[in-house]
Amino acid sequence: MLKTIFIHFFKTSLALGSLIWLYQSGKLNPTEMMKIFSHPEILLGAFILGIFNFCLVTLRWRNLLDAQSKSPLSYLGLLKVNYIGQFFNSILPGSVSGDLVKILYVEKSDERMSKKFIFTSVFIDRIMGLTGLLLIVGISSFFVDRARATPLLLKLIDFNITITLLLILGLSLFFFFSHQMSHLIKFVTQKLPSKMSLLINELWENLVILKSKLLTSILLSMLIQFIGVFIFWFVNQSELSAIKLTETMVIVPLGFISTALPIAPSGVGVGHAVFQKLFEIYHVNTGANLFNTYFLITLLFNLGGVIPYLFSKIKK
Repeated sequence: MLKTIFIHFFKTSLALGSLIWLYQSGKLNPTEMMKIFSHPEILLGAFILGIFNFCLVTLRWRNLLDAQSKSPLSYLGLLKVNYIGQFFNSILPGSVSGDLVKILYVEKSDERMSKKFIFTSVFIDRIMGLTGLLLIVGISSFFVDRARATPLLLKLIDFNITITLLLILGLSLFFFFSHQMSHLIKFVTQKLPSKMSLLINELWENLVILKSKLLTSILLSMLIQFIGVFIFWFVNQSELSAIKLTETMVIVPLGFISTALPIAPSGVGVGHAVFQKLFEIYHVNTGANLFNTYFLITLLFNLGGVIPYLFSKIKK
């Protein structure tokens, strides 16, 4: 009990401390964030893109769940569950907290699927999202004008390309040599504790089961992440007029990854600090404000998930 209280206190202190430091240093200006409301056309465009992207996210998850479902799952039902999960992601620490809520809802709505498989589908769905982010970062890095890049940006570009090539190598091994890799994983996990070995092998078996679905999930993820970064660039275009969209694609996904850390709701505080540092690479000193604008729009959209939650049959 005391350990849990201490962990929550530490996380809250870290998030609030980051916000206070950014505010006192002049790098975070809440009034700048409110300027977005003077441009209703930008707000409307961002919400339309956000709705479309959210529908794609639900489609990606349904694609994985259908691998074990005996009949196609209701898309509208999953859309509602996903929206409820987004609501809890916005009010609980980290962007994965609502995933536990989604597991509960799907388990109650379709008892044919085991809780373990639903958990695995959510976990793999997250991995697909991360894969899409890394691929977008790596591909965009190839199109950045190296002649006008700073030394720090060049290092980041080379790092991004290296990670992407390693990721492509890993995906190639999985898709073309999964049988051989299964034997290797079983051999390696023999040296691990039994529970850990069982967990890793079960996860791998589920990955193999979902193999035919993963390519579609990866392609959907790349489109989803591209739209997500475009929304960030779109709502902040007045501040990012000197930065190309491809250049934004190199750093914004890295900031998105930081918001997934289970420290504060929707990455508040942590995301502000990370985006501030990332945009300083381009000599833009308002990274925290840029994230603030995107954060506000995302929060307003996600809080709408309280409506299907209140009308849901499952209350606990």
